[in-house]
Parts: sequence; structure tokens; C-alpha cells
Amino acid sequence: MTAQKSKIIGYEGHRRKILIVDDHTVNRVMLVDVLQPLGFECWTATDGQEGITLAEDCFPDLVIADLVMAKLDGVRLTRYLRQHPQLAACKIIMTSASVLAQDQRKSLQAGCDAFLPKPIEIEPLLLYLQQYLDLVWVYEPASASEEPLQEWVMPSPSECQSLQYAARIGDFSMIETEIKRLRQLDERYQRFCDRVQTFATEFNDQAIQQLLDWQAGKVDTPHP
Repeated sequence: MTAQKSKIIGYEGHRRKILIVDDHTVNRVMLVDVLQPLGFECWTATDGQEGITLAEDCFPDLVIADLVMAKLDGVRLTRYLRQHPQLAACKIIMTSASVLAQDQRKSLQAGCDAFLPKPIEIEPLLLYLQQYLDLVWVYEPASASEEPLQEWVMPSPSECQSLQYAARIGDFSMIETEIKRLRQLDERYQRFCDRVQTFATEFNDQAIQQLLDWQAGKVDTPHP
């Protein structure tokens, strides 16, 4: 996609199913937040074993799987799917914070169609989806006078210091205060604040910390 193109708002044809398998809540949430508004039916699993169960239930068109997971990892998940008579043709994109050539080679040898480093960049992801699912994108009309769809824009790490501290100590009253402050700071932060608000409502301070770590590029280091 070039800077001159209108924004993608969907695709032609029947609804495609995407299964996201990742043991980090933030990674699953971010992908769903990107893909669901485009019309994809998103299923999520927290590890490879749950991914197998859901794949056999929903028969996805494409799987986005983390390479390293605590239980069944992405490589073993891929090998299983490739041997499954009804899932062998499913497209698989492996993701990992590791950019080592050996990890990419291991993923492709297991049967993956593509490898994306983390944090996942949206443009190459959409290019892969277009390629493997044979998609024809639908774009927002260039002449549309309505307000553009809300972009996902995150505050800078310095703007989130107080929120980071509040999440670390589990102070949800302070988290609510910081959400209000960030909303007033810049209207582009609304989607980010909505996501933090959802986590706060669930009292999920760990997910808020993961989101902020993802923003700072500190999350998704390979598991020991």
C-alpha cells in the first residue's frame, strides 16, 4: 500500500476465518483489533494445543502462530496441521521476536507459508493475507467526506510512565485517572485508551503491562 492509496476497509467475497495462536494476550488483541474491522472472522488460542482444538472446530483459512509458546509451540502446531487431512491446505504465517535465520528456516521447513518478525507490521501482514487468501481489497472512497476511521495510535513511552507505574502496582483507580488524562492529551489515543479501559474493567493489570511493553518494544522476547 502506498501513501496515496485510500484506507483498506474490507475485501470482496465470502468472509475468511483467521486463527491467531499466541500466548501473549496483547498480541492476540492487537491482531484482532486490526483484522476484525476488515471483515475477518477471528478465532484466538493461547497455545498450540488449544490452537489444534479450535482449528478442528472452525477450519480456518489462515493461521497466524507464535513460534515459541509454553505448551505446544508453533513448529509442532504447523506439523500437526500439515498432516491433518482437512487442515493441510490451510495457510500458516509464523511470527516471532527472533529474527535468527535458523528460526525462520525451522518454521518454513515445518510447513509454514511465511515468517513475520515481531512486533508485527501491518503492511506486510496485509500483503501476505492478500497473497495467500487471494483477496481483492475494498478501499475507502477517496472522496469520502466523513471522518476517517480511528487509527491505532499509541502514546509515547514518556507519556505512559504514570500508567506503567499504576499497572505495575495494580492501582486501578490511578489507571482510570491516567486513561482520562491520555484521552484528553490527544484524540488519536482513543482506541489505545479504549483497549486499556477494557483491561482495567477486567482488572487485568498484567495485560496493560504487556501492552505498554509491546509499545516500548520490550515484549515478546523469546522464552528461555
